[in-house]
Amino acid sequence: QGIINSGNESEVWAFSGMAMLMQWRRGKTCWSSFSSNLFSVCRRRTSQLVDDLKQCGGFRVGIVGAGPAGFYTAQSLMRDFSLLELQNHAARIQVDVLDRTPIGNGLVRSGVAPDHPEVKHVQNRFQDFLAEYQTDTHKMNFFGNLNVARSTQPDIIETENGVEVPLPILRNCYHAIVFSCGSEGERRLKIPGNQLRGVYSAGAFVRYYNAGLPPNDVNSDYTEDTNISRSSKMAIIGHGNVALDAARIILKGRKALETTDITNQALDLLDTSTINEIHIFGRRGPAQASFTNKELREMFEIDDCQVYIAKEDLTELNEASQLEIKSSRTHKRMLALMTKKGTLISKEEMIQAISNTRNEKTHKKCFIHFNMSPVEYIASPQDPNHVQEVALEKTVLSGPANAQRAKGTGEISKLQDCGIILESIGYFPIPIGGVPFQNGIVMHSEGRIVDANQTPMEGLYASGWFKR
Repeated sequence: QGIINSGNESEVWAFSGMAMLMQWRRGKTCWSSFSSNLFSVCRRRTSQLVDDLKQCGGFRVGIVGAGPAGFYTAQSLMRDFSLLELQNHAARIQVDVLDRTPIGNGLVRSGVAPDHPEVKHVQNRFQDFLAEYQTDTHKMNFFGNLNVARSTQPDIIETENGVEVPLPILRNCYHAIVFSCGSEGERRLKIPGNQLRGVYSAGAFVRYYNAGLPPNDVNSDYTEDTNISRSSKMAIIGHGNVALDAARIILKGRKALETTDITNQALDLLDTSTINEIHIFGRRGPAQASFTNKELREMFEIDDCQVYIAKEDLTELNEASQLEIKSSRTHKRMLALMTKKGTLISKEEMIQAISNTRNEKTHKKCFIHFNMSPVEYIASPQDPNHVQEVALEKTVLSGPANAQRAKGTGEISKLQDCGIILESIGYFPIPIGGVPFQNGIVMHSEGRIVDANQTPMEGLYASGWFKR
């Protein structure tokens, strides 16, 4: 996927102006020009890397991560530095955007669903940033295939995906480093059966249909040998946009997605799908759902698909949840949208749908369940290494508004004939060697990274999801 190797020495791609991007069109590699003003595409050998990063004699900033947070941080630095230049004509700044992939663009390229091309247009704006700042005093560069080491290794290491550079070496190259590398770690449920085949993170499935590279800490990923023709049902755990994206891609099928930039491997996978029923589970209620109304509305617009919701979940809310909805315009609209567009059935009918083993192929179905949490993934008797059932516990909410927690009631239901499960329960930043973390969160004060004594670390900053 665009990795350059020259003998035994890995190379880093440096795009001055990044006027050319590598894109994957249905799994095929091609070069696309986004600008008539083509800048040079250079191959940087590892031995030259440090000198390349120090090429500017002015103020040097390295931004780790070439997604939206990285590019918007770079743009802000350039614009703010322009004000300084008016007062000091000698002011010069170089901003290098570093990314572990060959092309960058972060979740805009690898996370946005293929049927949302309008969202991906922001990539063109990123190219404009790079083309705009190519002057004697303002220089912006992109370095791909460059990964900041997650360990505290002392030297640059060449890998099959480029190079890993330890933080101390980078700090010698820049006056300031901003970590904008997002939250690539995927939270997983620690319940019995989570090691079974067929149980994946939703992020792995998203990377599969977007041809994205896996995070640094992922050893296994969603692969085409785990197909979606084993059963008629699929379970998705989580009530966020990624969960709805995954469900929508499966339910739409190949024909509706052929004109998008989805990969060929994903299209072929959809061809084999026997899934006509998807169950989306969340441990809390509609007042706490984190998907957007746009994503929810698109679920109701899928051809030949009914979206079922228990009417009690929308009407029998506790006092704290009612207060949350009353104070949130988004959730008011969400509740109205589900009430108007959803196929409302009783809670008892929803439970029956979970336990039903019949494969009725009349139309596609999607069930959005609230107040249900998985407690065990159960293997198939015919294949003890592959999942076939999900045991779910009914939950109730307790606590004040905006701080309610779900507690199990002991009431268990089982979703049967379920050959694939996607977990979409959140993300976290992956630690970087030399950057202080506490309880899985980078230590910072308003974006400035601090040590264990809350003392600012000189020249180290964080932006975007990395500092959440």
